[in-house]
Amino acid sequence: MFEQLAGRPGERIALEPPSFDALIEALDLRYGRSFCDTLLDRRTGYFKAGAIALANGRQLEPSTTFADGDEVFFLVAMAGGSAPDPGRIFRANRELCTGCRICELVCSMRQAGVLSPYRAAIRVSHNEADGTFTPEICRHCRKPLCKEACPVPEAMRFHEVLTGVVVVEPAHCIGCLACVDACPFGAIYVGPGPVVQKCDLCDGDPLCVKYCPDRPENYSPRQPFPRAKTLEYVPPHQATRLKRKEAEPREHP
Repeated sequence: MFEQLAGRPGERIALEPPSFDALIEALDLRYGRSFCDTLLDRRTGYFKAGAIALANGRQLEPSTTFADGDEVFFLVAMAGGSAPDPGRIFRANRELCTGCRICELVCSMRQAGVLSPYRAAIRVSHNEADGTFTPEICRHCRKPLCKEACPVPEAMRFHEVLTGVVVVEPAHCIGCLACVDACPFGAIYVGPGPVVQKCDLCDGDPLCVKYCPDRPENYSPRQPFPRAKTLEYVPPHQATRLKRKEAEPREHP
């Protein structure tokens, strides 16, 4: 029924009736009421900051109803991460993106402690013309134009551990948005406040990559996609590379 509840493997839970209250009751019985209290505000019925609950890709709420086979994901967003690998690259295969926007949700939880795509340092754009989705990510350039454009040296600095990763210091940021204009990829965002939001790779263990679901394998001759993630943080030789096949011209009688 759910996966990734504080690192626990996925399990199936039978709910009678299939409701939000029945799910919480089942979790209480299986893991203990005190554990669920760390995730759920029982007075309001909503989950606390630092925990994300998704039902089939949508935020789980008290009004949510379930059908047989529905999947519920509990994600516990924690700061920090494992030791970074300087030989890794952060990249996105836009052809694999399904637009689930889980990356925006987990990023906003870490960045601001709220569930809001507007507070994320990654954005997923939708092309209305062809129906595709594109994750807009920071490339962590070798020559960061954002840092060069910043008029306050203390406002943008290099990460203490991650080589080449630029970090924003909100206490020194004056909100001039020079870094936003300088980014050639449009990957620095402005949140409410305004607050400048830039990817810091989660100190070496990016949550967007961790929770990005695998796209199912597709044997279409036009788009022979493997089962793979849209977002990757891997050594360059392990990166998924896709090449779209051109459609063969049809012969008309």
